[in-house]
Amino acid sequence: MIDVLNRCIETKNRVIKFSEILTIEGFYFRLECDDIGEEHFNADITFVATQKDANIPLKIKFCDVSSLKIDRHNRQIMGFDILDMKQHGWSSDVQYHFKDYEDGVMDFYCSEINLIE
Repeated sequence: MIDVLNRCIETKNRVIKFSEILTIEGFYFRLECDDIGEEHFNADITFVATQKDANIPLKIKFCDVSSLKIDRHNRQIMGFDILDMKQHGWSSDVQYHFKDYEDGVMDFYCSEINLIE
């Protein structure tokens, strides 16, 4: 579960703070069609979090991605936030804003976020 308010991700065995996620390991961006033929841009991003005893890979699916900006030459992510845009009165199509506030490595909007593994 991704807890945007408390800036953490809960897996089966751990609670990982956003601040412990330091590397982008993989990025897969694709166009998918749903059951009624509507097109959606989705991204599966694998991050690596570092805790005292291990490096933990986290694969997260971001649905209906828009306004994507990514620095393909930099895999480090020094500080990011996921903002709930509905709190700011945005439309139902845009729920979250992923924002790297340190280096601008990645920035985009999406409608849904799911922890894959």
